[in-house]
Amino acid sequence: MVYSPKEARKKGYLCPVCGKKLTVGVMSRVEHLAASNVEIETEVDKFGVRWLAKQGSKRPPYVMLVPLLEILSEALNSGVATQKVMLLYEQLINSLGSEFEILLTTPLVDIERVAGHVVAEAIKKVRSGDIVIKPGYDGVFGQVKIWPKAETPDKQALSSQESLF
Repeated sequence: MVYSPKEARKKGYLCPVCGKKLTVGVMSRVEHLAASNVEIETEVDKFGVRWLAKQGSKRPPYVMLVPLLEILSEALNSGVATQKVMLLYEQLINSLGSEFEILLTTPLVDIERVAGHVVAEAIKKVRSGDIVIKPGYDGVFGQVKIWPKAETPDKQALSSQESLF
């Protein structure tokens, strides 16, 4: 039998033919999640990283991150796979450690020393969760932006970055 979430609630979650429990679909799960009132606790660590946890949950806290290549791409106003972005990525990794170390624990002054102010500011915004998330819909991917269009770093700040290469 195939029931909509509304029909399943109305008729019960048992199959009328065999008496076994119905397997609910994605739509039922979406409705369940939408109806739940989840309280999220946040904690900011000494590196400015905002950790999230479901209130009363036994699961460890988590952090929402943006890949370093995407951060560099937006900070440098270049494509993710451009030579400029790839060179800076390699320079950061070789100088400061792994991508997770850079995103989570490397002091911002060290990042600024290697990559400049705009990149350090971008990583600070990602750590604190001060980013713009535009949800996706109907097969269209969502977008994550570090700066709203009105706050995009000025070209003068970016030009000092470009001189590194």
